[in-house]
Amino acid sequence: MASKKDKIRKLFENSNTPRNTDVKYADAFNEFIIPFRNDFSESWDWEFIFYFALNAWNMGNLKMVIPEKDFNRIIAPRPGEDIGDINIELLKKMVDYKISHYNQYDRFITKFNFTGEEIGKQVLTVKTENRDTFVEMKDSDIFGGPYGYEYYAGEFDFEESYIDRYAVVLKPKQPFLDWVNSFITGERVEKIEEANIYLVDEDIEDLEKWLKKKYDKLFTMELDEWFSSKCWPQKRTYKMFRQWFQVDISTMIYDLEKRPITKE
Repeated sequence: MASKKDKIRKLFENSNTPRNTDVKYADAFNEFIIPFRNDFSESWDWEFIFYFALNAWNMGNLKMVIPEKDFNRIIAPRPGEDIGDINIELLKKMVDYKISHYNQYDRFITKFNFTGEEIGKQVLTVKTENRDTFVEMKDSDIFGGPYGYEYYAGEFDFEESYIDRYAVVLKPKQPFLDWVNSFITGERVEKIEEANIYLVDEDIEDLEKWLKKKYDKLFTMELDEWFSSKCWPQKRTYKMFRQWFQVDISTMIYDLEKRPITKE
């Protein structure tokens, strides 16, 4: 007689299992679980395993958008809490695997289901939601299970902390350093540790196109921090801008402080 774990393996391994071509997340979620099939406890049934994996998937999405200290508080058991045979280390391992292998799948999985009764010929389907919808869902709207949504949803208030801006981060590269050092007679500047951050409208649909129009404003702000305009390169182009600065874009900005932001 096949063991419980053997039956669970057949859910993943059978090459004849039909693929759900309409929902790419179903395939990704199924593949996400496969490397850990031997790590699950013999006492876990298939439903428990998928609950566990669902929450590891969603926690992986959370970890990518909230501060590390907040995530560590979320994933750690609460004082005195009985977590049964929940494997915290396995949960952390799956969270990190989600980030390293499936970070392009940024939607949250809220439900899963198998259609078909015969083991090895069942089709996995999932329901996903974007971040905003996910954080607004009530406990009754989403699978809970071990380490369910109700466990960590209240730990970080997305709605109050989210800032409706994109961040453009400029990090000076070697040509910028060469320009700075050309006007310095003393010790050379080998590296600029701090990067300036510019907040822009989150409704900008094409940031690359926006940068091509607005790059010189950012360029001159960076130059002005060091020398007056008479020292600036006169023929500034977008190509030159990209050669002088590493440009990083962040679309998720959170304010963790209670005091209102002020402008000077």
